[in-house]
Amino acid sequence: MSVELRDRQSGRLVIESADVLVGGDGINSAVRAKLHPEEGPPIWNGIRLTRLWSSTRSPGAPSSGAGRW
Repeated sequence: MSVELRDRQSGRLVIESADVLVGGDGINSAVRAKLHPEEGPPIWNGIRLTRLWSSTRSPGAPSSGAGRW
């Protein structure tokens, strides 16, 4: 996947390639709007949810890694 990003300080266009794109830009996500334009604007139901998964080892975690929700 390739994305075009705009450097806010210089205004320069930057093209990055990656296997995964994480859009953490909130309820009015520009990433979601580009990937799923047919969905239209989101309908907020008043519930907030934050999820995180980390495969890095936390102190005291088993050697296979640790996840946090």
